[in-house]
Amino acid sequence: MKAVAPRQPRLRGQMMVAHMRGHCDHYGGSYLEGHKVRHMNNTEAMEDGWLGNPHSIITASEDRRCAIAAYLRDFLTRIEEDADFAAAVEGLRGQQVGCWCRGVSQSRTGSNFCHLDVVAAWIEGDLSPVYAYLRGEL
Repeated sequence: MKAVAPRQPRLRGQMMVAHMRGHCDHYGGSYLEGHKVRHMNNTEAMEDGWLGNPHSIITASEDRRCAIAAYLRDFLTRIEEDADFAAAVEGLRGQQVGCWCRGVSQSRTGSNFCHLDVVAAWIEGDLSPVYAYLRGEL
């Protein structure tokens, strides 16, 4: 019997959050440029770091849930106020966007929930997984 190679899942219009070790169409984390960290709040859409989370659990005394909650607030505000940003996020449909916090298994859990899960949930039109995570249900 011939072995069948595993296939990438079909995205059907969603965005997939991937670990940076795998195939990624875009990098979704912050970007260090000299001594400046570029992230969603200080970078134009589609520039290096434009999706990065400025509320890092590494650089602040926040836990992961607090950092994700702050990112959600900033992300939704930027979507409403910046048409170029909103259009660029829409352009991520069907793409794989990578970050370092996503585990190799690709499954979304409480320990590896990523700011990009906010972006993916918004693209899918259902933020309920994000709110479930923030309530501690994941």
